[in-house]
Amino acid sequence: MAGPITQTASLRGAEELLVERDLLSNLQAAIEDLAPGFAADDAGEPALKAVLREYGWDETVVPVAAENQPRFDGVQDRVALEHEAREQMNARSHLLFLEAAYRERAIDASVMVVPTRQHTGGATFGRVLNETTGDGRLFTYHFPLFTPLYLVEYEPP
Repeated sequence: MAGPITQTASLRGAEELLVERDLLSNLQAAIEDLAPGFAADDAGEPALKAVLREYGWDETVVPVAAENQPRFDGVQDRVALEHEAREQMNARSHLLFLEAAYRERAIDASVMVVPTRQHTGGATFGRVLNETTGDGRLFTYHFPLFTPLYLVEYEPP
């Protein structure tokens, strides 16, 4: 089993929306049910997506622009989920596509899932949280995010 969820943050009412749609406990259970051999990197993505599917999170293309149609790791009840275990730049890209989908009214909220710091080369809970709420001006000043965002950090097995 995957290790526990170690930290969460809810921005702009995301946790309340997940609770309303009965997705918060679903999300927590999916993360904790990852297969014992799960690797928090590209090699583990198929295992992650398989577990998400078991919990009703479909890998879905969400059209946000004619030329850009991102495939989110999971979508359920108009909530999109992305997992990032590598680069912070990838996490930023995920956040931009999540925001675009929100602005296009294709989703109502976003979830970003990252492993603990020792299991990732770049994307971390602290960095994502700082860039979306703190001193990191990228998503608070230059490209402000409006999507309700639920950020989750977990300990891989």
